[in-house]
Amino acid sequence: MRMSLSTVLDAPGSPVVAYMRQRFPNVHDLQRRYRQAVAGVTPLAPTDGIANYGTAGTAFDWRVRLLLDPAPDFGLAVRGASLLGKPSLRAAAELISYLGGGAFSLGATGPRPVDLADAFASPAAPDRGEEDLARACYALAFYTETYRAGLLVAARSRLVALGSDVTLDQVLGLATQAEVADWSASPMPPGACWSRR
Repeated sequence: MRMSLSTVLDAPGSPVVAYMRQRFPNVHDLQRRYRQAVAGVTPLAPTDGIANYGTAGTAFDWRVRLLLDPAPDFGLAVRGASLLGKPSLRAAAELISYLGGGAFSLGATGPRPVDLADAFASPAAPDRGEEDLARACYALAFYTETYRAGLLVAARSRLVALGSDVTLDQVLGLATQAEVADWSASPMPPGACWSRR
């Protein structure tokens, strides 16, 4: 069972918390100085064309996963897509395949990976450029937010506006030019894309 880092850090008896306390016992002074330094700082607000910083952060999280994990778990995005119905789930499956992930079949009980042994053997698209990856990671972020927020909040998602005939191109087109430009302002290190074990 996978847990988020936030969940593990919120559990006082977790081994991660015990390790952090033992390895870094003197963080209180650092926390105090940080809080003093940012006390008068006004938080940045999203600029025109950028959905919100939560979405941008989730997209960045997906980009880091794609950089570090040779077989990333797309489960959050798939669960979000499944809440929106089969057309959206098909588009999400195409997106995952576009990124080199495994294929999914749509069974009565929901999405199931096809042939797990070969699903992540090699990337299907190792030469995706940063703009393509930015668009794909934003799409994954929208699906993820749908799962995390539920359908009531997700009703305002850009995904819902795509309707029942959703295509991969439409999903990749969800990121605005401003979001892609913001992404491009902080390029990833050359050669870091799609490193596989």
